[in-house]
Amino acid sequence: MIRKSTKQSSFLDADYICERLVPQDSFYRKFKELVTPLIKDEHFEHMYCEDNGRPAISPAMLACACILQFYRGLFDREMEYACSFDICIKHALGLEIDERPFDHSTLGNFRQRLLEHGQETKIIC
Repeated sequence: MIRKSTKQSSFLDADYICERLVPQDSFYRKFKELVTPLIKDEHFEHMYCEDNGRPAISPAMLACACILQFYRGLFDREMEYACSFDICIKHALGLEIDERPFDHSTLGNFRQRLLEHGQETKIIC
């Protein structure tokens, strides 16, 4: 089951803050504008149970996180930290400033799920 995005407003509006902090020519701004819209949860739906268990973290967001992780050459724990505290990464992934999206083990579990379903070529991580 894939968790549906609610995009509730936060006290710290990430879009408002990041529009001022992330430079216009930043790789992370371009990533958010060009890459993130191409990767959708629907591309990974067949890898998740539709009616059982807790809703999964957005597989599209995890795929984008894996791409950024590869780009930056980060280990899973380092990527977890970056997703929690790096404003550029948060902006690229569409995260709120105060959001801590996932545990480092989630990235390894996602890559394993890609392998189990023969989808390892969907992303490079």
